[in-house]
Amino acid sequence: MSARHLRNENLAPGVPSSCLHATSGSSWEQDVHGFWSRAARACELHQKLLRQDRAKSAHCACAKTESVQKALQDLEMLFVAMGRQYDDLQEVASRHRHQAARTGLATEEHAEWTDREAAHQRLSEQEATSRHLRVELAEALHQERAAQEAGLRLLADAQVHELELRELRLQLAASEHRNSQLSRSLAR
Repeated sequence: MSARHLRNENLAPGVPSSCLHATSGSSWEQDVHGFWSRAARACELHQKLLRQDRAKSAHCACAKTESVQKALQDLEMLFVAMGRQYDDLQEVASRHRHQAARTGLATEEHAEWTDREAAHQRLSEQEATSRHLRVELAEALHQERAAQEAGLRLLADAQVHELELRELRLQLAASEHRNSQLSRSLAR
């Protein structure tokens, strides 16, 4: 390996030596054309990988969204069931009050009625808790979506910046290649 070859690899790390040195018998135009052809293929490959990564990220976000929506549906069904139980207890309590007013309840019956009222109170508290959980879950879903969108935007920005950096490296390598060609021409 020549000293010039070592020097050029140190100036353009990661750039194949074929991009930095002309092969014997090739013209500078062919080298530049080959260099830009390889750069174009590399950019196309990178774009394809970016599209695949975005599709995978979108799929993961959809899967998470579906699971949160399923949890919301389950909570809504629970809320509806609790509402029915509440209505049933209200009806029983109402009938019990009417019956007590007509017949006059004994102490035992009054204790049963008190137990029903306590159950009604617990059901009301559970209903309030359920509503609170639904609100918290909806807020968590909203925050999750916002975080996913922000993450996707950051990922896209990072990939754009990486492409720009690669393009600048390719331009630098092309410039060094031209300098090398000019140096060889001047040396002759």
